[in-house]
Amino acid sequence: MSPRTVVVTAEPVGEIMAGPAIRALELARAVARDGRGGPVTLLSLHSATRRDPEVTVSAATSAVELRSAVAGARAVVVQGDVLGLQPWLVDHPVPLVVDAYDPYHLEQLEQSRPSGEAARRAVVRDCVRSLSTQFARADLVLCASPRQRALWLGHLAALGRVNPVTYDDSPDLARLLAVVPFGVSADAPPARDRSALRDAVPGLTEDDVLLVWGGGVYEWFDP
Repeated sequence: MSPRTVVVTAEPVGEIMAGPAIRALELARAVARDGRGGPVTLLSLHSATRRDPEVTVSAATSAVELRSAVAGARAVVVQGDVLGLQPWLVDHPVPLVVDAYDPYHLEQLEQSRPSGEAARRAVVRDCVRSLSTQFARADLVLCASPRQRALWLGHLAALGRVNPVTYDDSPDLARLLAVVPFGVSADAPPARDRSALRDAVPGLTEDDVLLVWGGGVYEWFDP
C-alpha cells in the first residue's frame, strides 16, 4: 500500500460537527479524490463516530496512537493547536501541512475580553506563540482567502520564512502559503419537496422571510 496522508483535528468527528472538523473532513476527502496523496486517514484527537466512504476516520486520543498513525505517512495535515497538544510532531521528519484557516489569536481579542486584561493578554500571547510554532515548522501553510493570505504572509515574513530559499522555490510563495477556501460537501443538495421549517414551527407562513445562519453565534456579533 502507498504511503498514507493523515489529517489531524482536535475536534470530535461525528454526524454533527463544528467548523474545524467539517473543514478537516472535506480536506481529507479532497486529497482522497485527487489520488496523489495516497490513501487518506482523518484522525480526531477527541473522538470519531462518523464513517466515510472516501477516507478512513478514527480517533487517536493518545500520543502512542498518533505516533502509530503518523509512522510512514506521506504527509500530515494539522489545524488548530494540534502541535501544542502533540508537541513531538514539531521534531518529526514527516512533511507537515498547517491549515491556518482560523486566525484564532484575533478571535481571542474578543472571546477572552471578559477574563480581565491580564488573562486576556496571556491568552492572545499564547495563541500567537502557538501559530508561530506551527509556521516555523510548516512545509506548507493553508489559508482560506486572499486577505487571509496577506495576513499570514506578514506573520511568516516576521519569522524569517520569506527568505531566498522559499522565494527561489516559488517567487509568488505559493509553495509556502496556499489558499484553500473553506470546504463544504461537493454533493448536490437534496431536492426541496416540502417546507420543513415552516411545517415544524407553528405560525410561520410562506410570506415570512427566514434567515439561515451557517455558523456559531458569538458574543461579539451583538452591535
